[in-house]
Amino acid sequence: MKKAFRTFVLLLLAAPSFGAEEKIYPSHLMIDGDAIFTLAIGTRSETPDVNRLGALAADVMSDAIVRAVRAATGIPGYPAARDLK
Repeated sequence: MKKAFRTFVLLLLAAPSFGAEEKIYPSHLMIDGDAIFTLAIGTRSETPDVNRLGALAADVMSDAIVRAVRAATGIPGYPAARDLK
């Protein structure tokens, strides 16, 4: 793997965590149990726009967290966001 491409890949792997940081505070604790997986398939010959892809990855993660919180249901003793009025 070319060094420049490897750098792009590493930046894109980190990008979703910025979306998590936007919606979860505190984030990146050793005890919180969160994990973010990134998957890419295919081959491209041109250099990707890493800034655009990174921003999109952060937005997708941020939106996914909000959707998950809104869709969650509570369990006895632990209300979900929808249960709080």
